[in-house]
Amino acid sequence: MIGAGVFVIGVISIFIIFKFGKKPVTTPPVQEQVTINQTNDQVNVKVGTEPTVVPKNVKITPPTAIQQEDITVKNIARVYIERYHTYSSENNFQNIRDIESIVTAAYWKKISAPMVAKIAPPASFVSLTTEVLSILSVDVKSISASVALNTRQTAIANGQTTVSFKEYTVTLVKSGGSWLVSGETAK
Repeated sequence: MIGAGVFVIGVISIFIIFKFGKKPVTTPPVQEQVTINQTNDQVNVKVGTEPTVVPKNVKITPPTAIQQEDITVKNIARVYIERYHTYSSENNFQNIRDIESIVTAAYWKKISAPMVAKIAPPASFVSLTTEVLSILSVDVKSISASVALNTRQTAIANGQTTVSFKEYTVTLVKSGGSWLVSGETAK
């Protein structure tokens, strides 16, 4: 009888320690700062804590407006593909919620349909992780763009892991000065 009492007290003590014990402290992410120092023979560029020495004869120029549009379109397409095509049966459509701000209203209506229909998750765990490996092409026009990307997808289903490679083309439109995803096709 005493042994059972000691056991119960031990279990309660462990519960209290884990429930109310010291929580780990998380540090906010460090934002990178860029510092440029110029001397007579070189330019020192420091991003975060890592210094990079650039010879003085190398000119550092910001991207042109056209280059910036290309960069923006590529980044939005990459974020869209990696977030939308990375999910699990346990994430409750978080992958879809994450991209609401970067898709058009019409496309949002289409891709959010599974959330509205409240489709039940599979009985066993499934997941898909998508990583963009390369950007194959970018075509930016004044109010539309398309980006072709190569991806690696790792799927887990029924305890089995499979890796495949897939190419996507993301279409974007410029709306109110912002680029938004309006669709995708897969090859």
